[in-house]
Amino acid sequence: MDKFWMCFVEGTEGCHCRHSNRTEAMEEAERLLQKPKNIGKKVYLLEVVGYAHFGPMPLKWENLP
Repeated sequence: MDKFWMCFVEGTEGCHCRHSNRTEAMEEAERLLQKPKNIGKKVYLLEVVGYAHFGPMPLKWENLP
């Protein structure tokens, strides 16, 4: 799995779009900040650093490079 980035607007249900690089994610964050419904909100740039998957216990975390 490759590293990816997402934008999270505070007060919303969550992230919906994956970005393959930080620059694209930052451009998306700027676009989201320009929407009237997001005035006064913060947009957080999230970087994936690892993941866990369901399987036999114990749960194992995998780090991304």
